[in-house]
Formats: sequence, C-alpha cells, structure tokens
Amino acid sequence: MQQMTEQQQILEYIESLPGDLVKAIVREWMQQPDATLSHFKQLAETAHRTRDIDTTVGFPNLTEDEILEECETRLKQQIHRGIPHEQVAEWLRSLSTDHPLPCPKSVG
Repeated sequence: MQQMTEQQQILEYIESLPGDLVKAIVREWMQQPDATLSHFKQLAETAHRTRDIDTTVGFPNLTEDEILEECETRLKQQIHRGIPHEQVAEWLRSLSTDHPLPCPKSVG
C-alpha cells in the first residue's frame, strides 16, 4: 500500500471542509512568519475535527458585531433582574438572628 504524501493528506482534509473555512485556514497559515506545510496540515486537521462545532454562540446568521450587540443587550437585561448586594448581605446577616428576613426576590 502506498503511503499518502503530506500534500495528499492536506487535500483530503480540506476537500471535506466548506470553502469559507478553507479560506480562513489559508489566511491564518499565510499570516505566520514561518509558515510551513506541516503547520498548514495541523490547521487543516484541527478544522476537520472541529467543523461541526457551533461557533455562533447561539446566534446563527449574525455578524460578529451583531453578536456582541446582542450579548450586551442580554447582559443589561440580566443586570436589571439582579438583587442589590446590600439586600442580599442584610438577608444573610439576618439568618443568624432570631428574626430572619425572607429571602430577597429580584424585581425585574
């Protein structure tokens, strides 16, 4: 049986990947000052193993800027649903007394 060359192995990896991912691999590879064929093979193997991983963080079809904007909006909503530290601290202190306060509830 004939051993596959490194170039053949790389070709096998990249043929199974979508074009935009191959383009990203080549772009990353070309930005390396000492880019070698072995480094390209490593990038292709990594992409081949991770190609089914969702990198949209639950935001399919959004640009990176849109994802960041959505994350910021959601964070702001979470902040408004929280309980102020002072209320939680007061409640915790009351637990060691004869008259504990009821657990504080979020307002949002």
